[in-house]
Amino acid sequence: MVRVEAEKVEPIPTTLKRNTQSILSGVYSFDGKSIGIIDEDKLAHQLAKVLT
Repeated sequence: MVRVEAEKVEPIPTTLKRNTQSILSGVYSFDGKSIGIIDEDKLAHQLAKVLT
């Protein structure tokens, strides 16, 4: 887990698959790699849909 400053979070690229975009709040570049930031509320909502 890494603490990220809000101004360093970039928008989600349109090249990501739609289902992946649905749980992300942004993307952060770390050590030369792009890391998706998961929105916990969106993830919980998607999990609830799958489990019901």
